[in-house]
Amino acid sequence: MNYACIIPCFNEGERIKELISELESIDSSYIDWFLVDNGSFDSSFDFIFKNNQKKFYKNINFIRKSTNEGYGKGIKYGLNQIKNFKKSKKNANIIFNSYSNYFALGWTHADGQTPVFDLISATRQADQISTNEYLIKGIRNSREDGLISTIFTSFLNLIIFTIFSSDCINPNSQPTLVSKDLLFKILDTASNDGSFDLSILLKSTKYKVSYSRFPIKFLKRKRGVGSNESIYQKVKYSIDLLIFLWGKRRFSKFYNIF
Repeated sequence: MNYACIIPCFNEGERIKELISELESIDSSYIDWFLVDNGSFDSSFDFIFKNNQKKFYKNINFIRKSTNEGYGKGIKYGLNQIKNFKKSKKNANIIFNSYSNYFALGWTHADGQTPVFDLISATRQADQISTNEYLIKGIRNSREDGLISTIFTSFLNLIIFTIFSSDCINPNSQPTLVSKDLLFKILDTASNDGSFDLSILLKSTKYKVSYSRFPIKFLKRKRGVGSNESIYQKVKYSIDLLIFLWGKRRFSKFYNIF
């Protein structure tokens, strides 16, 4: 396997079967997919997840995190579990003792708004990079989830662009693929909550790395309800992100004005 991809799943009971079918239908034999149950309280997801753990998939793996401690914490947990992940089929064991199996590790969403095939596009770009430290990430060029989402995203992008740089706009766009040499320099100190992706981008700016942002289309959520869909949730997320940005102002190109 050349790459690993974490897919954090929180209350995705209505989506998980479809997601597994999508992963099986694409040509991704060189990618290990790790579906992380991020402390779901959705009983239907828990039921489906446990049933699928009993099955054997060549490159689809399941990791259980008992409690939800935030989006970023779920991804960190999944990445750290890969170190000693073990999967068995009868008497055959597949053991991942380190990250040495992979050139890069990444993550994407489970909800279908960013198709899993986009991760394939990221790996194709990674195959063309000769440096050991790089970050490849989608950037939304269109979205189908409504005008309100577009307004909130545009507002936050303007602030991020003004304070930081164009490299950091649309921080939550997926997929994300980071070379292992870079990822584990910055992973432990990255945020545990919804600002995880932005913190990864900001911390990457400390190093001279190869950046690549490629256009993706942000689709409507296929099933279930997201955690950032109501106006209240969007306002709360925006406030939390602004607080985070203030705390990270030392990274700002306008640091001298603070």
